[in-house]
Amino acid sequence: MASSGEARTEGAGADETAEGLSPEAQAALKSKKATGQLMARLSSDKKADRAAAAKTVHEVSCASPEAVQPHVDAMVAALEHSEPQTRWELLGALEEVACSSPKLLDKAVVPATACLHDTGSSVVRVAAFRMLAQYGGSSKRRAEQVWPLLDEALRCYHGDSEYPGMLAGLVLMVDGRAPDAVKQEAADLVEPDASHPRAAISRRARQVFSVATSGRSPRKRTPGGMLKLEEPPEKKSATKTQPAKKEPAKKASSSKKAPAAKKPAAGTATSKGASKKK
Repeated sequence: MASSGEARTEGAGADETAEGLSPEAQAALKSKKATGQLMARLSSDKKADRAAAAKTVHEVSCASPEAVQPHVDAMVAALEHSEPQTRWELLGALEEVACSSPKLLDKAVVPATACLHDTGSSVVRVAAFRMLAQYGGSSKRRAEQVWPLLDEALRCYHGDSEYPGMLAGLVLMVDGRAPDAVKQEAADLVEPDASHPRAAISRRARQVFSVATSGRSPRKRTPGGMLKLEEPPEKKSATKTQPAKKEPAKKASSSKKAPAAKKPAAGTATSKGASKKK
């Protein structure tokens, strides 16, 4: 049992926070000593032990980012390990820290950038993208710092399996404190994907564009490849041309009689009569 100096949370509040978590995560939430022991396992010689510890750290960070904040250095150092799960779990935990204390992650940008182009795992690449996007959305300076990195990743992995996940992560930055110039560049980059044949990509691209441009609709790509601005629904209905009404055909007035056939002049024989005379 943790001593009074080691206890982090007490009473019903601690139980509610730890509800649904693994026993290891619950112990880390209740005791700083247990948290320290958990972090020490990140440098274990066994890959499976490191991966299991990283998964628990991610659990703890989702429940209480403050519980892992004192151990950011250990988490960043563990991004150098070779096993993918250790890296993606810790990147997820660092993303949670970025929501509340982005200043602590200044030292994490370089190793996270290396993970952004990890050659062995698309899950690691997406986790790194999300962490950097969350970090970038915390201020104008950070957005300007990480946007070139995210821009490059979006171009490199366009259409790959992780691309929709990267688009979802981009929302974290454009929905934050990124400057208007960065938001506009992001919107311009993803706008062509608003009409992508893959629904997962087109849906995410429209979401990024809408958030980055404060609700403006993306333009649709025509068969010729040009982009056409999509009109809002209300304008479509207003400008819709109504078919011309056919006017009923005018009936001939019964009072008007058809002109009578002209009678042949006197002394001129019809062709039938002339043939008889011959």
